[in-house]
Amino acid sequence: MWNPLPDTFAISGALVYDGLGNPPAPMDLVVTDGRIASLRPDGELNLTGVYRISGTGLSLAPGFIDAHSHSDTEILRAPQADSKISQGVTTEVTGQCGFSPGIAMRKNERENLKGEEVGWDDLASYAVALKRREPAVNIASLCGHNTLRQMVMKSEDRPPTPAELRRMQEILQLSLRQGAAGLSSGLWYIPGKYADTSEMAELAKMLQGTGKPYVTHMRTEGDNLLESTREAIRIAASGAGRLQISHIKTGSPKAWGLIDALLDLIGEGARNGVQITADRYPYLYSGTGLRMILGPPYDRVANLHQVLRESAEEREKLVALLETPGWPLVPFDRTIISNSGLPENAGFLGLTLVEIGKRLGISPARACVKFLTEEAYVYTAFGRMNAANLERFLALDWVACGSDAAAYPFDFSQGRAHPRAFGSFPRFFQAVKKSCGPAAAIRRMTSLAAAIYNLPKRGVLREGYHADLVLFNEDTFVDRADFVNPHTICEGVHSVFVNGKLAFTGDDPEKRGRHGDFLRV
Repeated sequence: MWNPLPDTFAISGALVYDGLGNPPAPMDLVVTDGRIASLRPDGELNLTGVYRISGTGLSLAPGFIDAHSHSDTEILRAPQADSKISQGVTTEVTGQCGFSPGIAMRKNERENLKGEEVGWDDLASYAVALKRREPAVNIASLCGHNTLRQMVMKSEDRPPTPAELRRMQEILQLSLRQGAAGLSSGLWYIPGKYADTSEMAELAKMLQGTGKPYVTHMRTEGDNLLESTREAIRIAASGAGRLQISHIKTGSPKAWGLIDALLDLIGEGARNGVQITADRYPYLYSGTGLRMILGPPYDRVANLHQVLRESAEEREKLVALLETPGWPLVPFDRTIISNSGLPENAGFLGLTLVEIGKRLGISPARACVKFLTEEAYVYTAFGRMNAANLERFLALDWVACGSDAAAYPFDFSQGRAHPRAFGSFPRFFQAVKKSCGPAAAIRRMTSLAAAIYNLPKRGVLREGYHADLVLFNEDTFVDRADFVNPHTICEGVHSVFVNGKLAFTGDDPEKRGRHGDFLRV
């Protein structure tokens, strides 16, 4: 494995950010056997005979922690994690939005891995499979409620029986013992939306005494945002009293004016004893499946793709509904098709449904139904967010950086990403630096996420801590990816180190080391 450095080396003369929000200072840092051995003001250490990397003119920070990642199986398909390591990410927290394939491998995941000799049936055996693939970054994982429901109840739209609920609790407890960082939910998605608050509260009780958070993609981030937030706080109070709100947002025009009430509600929850934090990506376009453009009754139809494929009548019915005032949930001119598994759709990627409809000579509604019929999952970007509210969320000191993206290779062999996969951290840094200063930005990209997920000895530059490091130029650290060229790497990263070994260098991005580990929490 590529690592052209000795076991002991020094980074000298860099402007060092400790990750805790303290003002930076020129320091010398020595790494030995994967740990930070010494950290002293520049010039105080005797570095005679020690291999040195010059940090003059650069900044040194703890490796960035992606507080919201979807690399669960993708890190096995693309273990080099190009999109993450190239922007300084050294740790990802997966199992988000209720989906945690790391606790049980399914048939489609085995097929996606193209027959490679990997397999698992719980988090412990997933960790073994992950280590065998030698990932470039560290991986921590949550246990997802949607996956629990699928394991026990498949995609049935009903409450669990007492026996089924007990079985979900047992799997959750096992996952927590095996190192899961908490419980996640995705109550906007099937089958999570079939669960009521009491089901989630009973599962959250398994977190009591663990100090681990309840992490949620709430039931809605749009018109009923406040009700969903109240529900999330109630569920978290049933557990360890810790709530992590996934990609916090006001996700519809009607919700834009709710931000003050939302922040007041979160403050009230905190005063009542629930520790509340959140993550956010610095983009106005979200990314998820195209079917999420649909409201009731289609939002609860688990086999929608099959229904549309088999019935021309259903297709026409959906087209008519999408052309009705008030539909769809996201305007067609702000709905971008980001990725498709069909080669014949390659020319449409990065275009809105309006643009695609014009190319095909059909209405945007028919273009939408075409994609929904052709594939069960079409990765899509939705533009429903407000720029002023994004600025306010990014200025909050309890909001960490989370890309909401999987790890992708530089090429398109594993599909096309949302630009946030390659650009979240530089964009987050520059936005927060502008409003709060660089030390605050670094804290929220490092130690805040480590604290949220109880990641031991990471996220801070301190003697004895793991040497996850990023050496970068903070002035030129900017994102370059967009929807047309989403796999464009950012600028300004000099070197990235994972567990004390060189993993990436901006001078030669094609050389990458894979020195990550599974982090049992």
